[in-house]
Amino acid sequence: MNSLLINHLSTVFLVLMPSMWVCAQTAPDFTITDTDGNEWNLYEQVALGKTVVLDFFYVNCVPCQGQSPELSIMYQDYLSVGSEVLVLGISNRDSDFDVEQFDITYNITYPTAGEEGGGDTVTTLYQSWFQFFGWPSYGIVCPDSSINWGIFPSVPNVPELRGAVDECLGTSSVGEEIRMSDYLTLESNQVHIRSENVKTIRLVDVAGRELYCSSNSLTGKSIDIPSVGISILTIELENHQTIHQKLYR
Repeated sequence: MNSLLINHLSTVFLVLMPSMWVCAQTAPDFTITDTDGNEWNLYEQVALGKTVVLDFFYVNCVPCQGQSPELSIMYQDYLSVGSEVLVLGISNRDSDFDVEQFDITYNITYPTAGEEGGGDTVTTLYQSWFQFFGWPSYGIVCPDSSINWGIFPSVPNVPELRGAVDECLGTSSVGEEIRMSDYLTLESNQVHIRSENVKTIRLVDVAGRELYCSSNSLTGKSIDIPSVGISILTIELENHQTIHQKLYR
């Protein structure tokens, strides 16, 4: 195998998904450090088959003070039944100390990050992609990296958030490792689609910007891999299986 190709390959994983996306909007990738010093990378989490709830908040936000405890209860409910759900609380203006006090006061059990952990950078990134109508603002990221943005939950129980999470969980599960090479050929700067079972192909950069997406007459098509450093290649098969692979160029 070409040594360049080997350097371009990373772990391949399978996620079972319905036909939820045709060039769907992709959540921008990010890494934050929570108040306990743990790093969380979005794409790594969805690569594990997790549905990730993004909670953009700040400690003096009165609606946040009412909704975050309900979100924490929801998080524990999913954990108690073994569901692959992660909630990340992200503040763009609070110190780690203030976020920790918020967590204690309102019994928040999911990871939270303040400005020191990159919350300001992540919030600015998402504000450049999505409209914030106020705080809190929520996004639900499914295992295929697609995002449901702009949910307005009610209390108690935040049923709207639970419903969005269920849409991801009810249609996805991590299965055995399979080879993307069963369906296409990866070269150092191109992707060649061999299999007629490939229904949709999408390529995004680590900020979630779409580099390529097509669902038409894919068999035999060749696609150039842009020189953007790291990108994420996703193919959806006719049986609704979705395979992701990280590329380096």
